Amino acid sequence: MVTSLLWCCTMCLNSLNKIKHMML
Repeated sequence: MVTSLLWCCTMCLNSLNKIKHMML
């Protein structure tokens, strides 16, 4: 359960980074 939550957080962070790069 903890690992899946951590995985979700990582995926969310990756998505945010991609969006940031696209905006810049």
